[in-house]
Amino acid sequence: MLDAPNFQTKRLQVQDWTADIKSGAAFERDLSPLLTPNVLAPLPPPLQLGAIPLAEWIAARASESLVCSVHLSENRALCGLILLHFEATHPTPTCHLGYLLAEDYWGQGLASELLAGLINWFQIEIPGTVLMAGVATNNPVSARVLVKNGFVPAGREFADDVKMYTRIAQQ
Repeated sequence: MLDAPNFQTKRLQVQDWTADIKSGAAFERDLSPLLTPNVLAPLPPPLQLGAIPLAEWIAARASESLVCSVHLSENRALCGLILLHFEATHPTPTCHLGYLLAEDYWGQGLASELLAGLINWFQIEIPGTVLMAGVATNNPVSARVLVKNGFVPAGREFADDVKMYTRIAQQ
């Protein structure tokens, strides 16, 4: 089993969220402000919180993906999540990635910094991995973050309103 990424950037610390989950109610309290309707809106239906309890949402994410907590380095505040789903059927390592960033941190360059750190981690730990990300067509900011980090349109859409982007993590 592959370990979740663990890395630092100038302003962020990224780690497997298992340690955070073990803090129980404290983590749920910290996670709730991140999972706002505006943050979740562009995500596919399975990632929506809806009416399910937060503990069930956490369990579902943990069962289907590697999930990392993203904390600010300066104060350890939880500011985001990374979700990584590896496809075992491809001959080349392939990872579908997604990220969430709390609204309070939008527009500060943290998403670009986070993706740059994640790509660097892949280049060192699993070079040659095909990274894929889907972006809702009504979310041009996320598309720009991907392009800024070397992703290119994959030439196909995942759904009518989701455009796929891809990048190979090379050393």
